[in-house]
Amino acid sequence: MAKAFALISAFCFLAAVANAASESFTVNGNVYCDPCRVKFKTRISENVPNAVVRLECRNMTTDAVTYSKEATTGENGFYTIDVEGEFGDDICDVTALKSSREDCKDTRGRVDKSQIVISNNAGMHNTVRYANPLFFTTEKASPQCPQVLKEIDYVPIDKIM
Repeated sequence: MAKAFALISAFCFLAAVANAASESFTVNGNVYCDPCRVKFKTRISENVPNAVVRLECRNMTTDAVTYSKEATTGENGFYTIDVEGEFGDDICDVTALKSSREDCKDTRGRVDKSQIVISNNAGMHNTVRYANPLFFTTEKASPQCPQVLKEIDYVPIDKIM
């Protein structure tokens, strides 16, 4: 009986240690410039280096901010945010705050958040989370856009309704 108790105690201890160690997450994502103002990447889209993003978690019940951390994209337009803690009761979003490109910093009409889950209780067996790409737009669409969009058979919804 004592052996069984010791074995169960050791198992519980190891499970607690493994759970505590896994309360560390990494959020990866990227920021790009949308020169066609279509809210998705095209072949003429370019990643934005040195863009500022913020990860923010809010409690679902109280809407209080429980975690906030900013990061900057590298020269390749990608960012990594290391997160300590479990945020299963929160809604966490990554938002693009500031573009380094003067010609591509418009935020009107863009999808400004990428929601991510920062919890072990979400059915994911990895501590890396991937945010959807975030973007800024140019003030006016590039002259190349009609050809680029034609290549992918893109027809704006206002043209078919």
